[in-house]
Amino acid sequence: MAAEDVSTAVSRAAVGSPTGGIHEVSGPEEFHLNEFVAKGLAARQDPRTVVVDPGATYFGAILSERELVPAPDAEAYSTTFAEWLTAAK
Repeated sequence: MAAEDVSTAVSRAAVGSPTGGIHEVSGPEEFHLNEFVAKGLAARQDPRTVVVDPGATYFGAILSERELVPAPDAEAYSTTFAEWLTAAK
């Protein structure tokens, strides 16, 4: 999720009515972590290959397939990864 979208979400939460719970936000796309990294490398003309290790942990935790994916009712913001990569150049 792009930092500008995160700041918008935080600002809205700060001035909005209390929800009494969690308000989940996300970007508009879902990627497997290896796809995300490969796209980032390709955008920077980095020739390295991303290799998937099914037994690898994420900060010591074994994650399920949908562990880092937002819930279906998350508020999605519009900045795509490709747009963010273009703006970051």
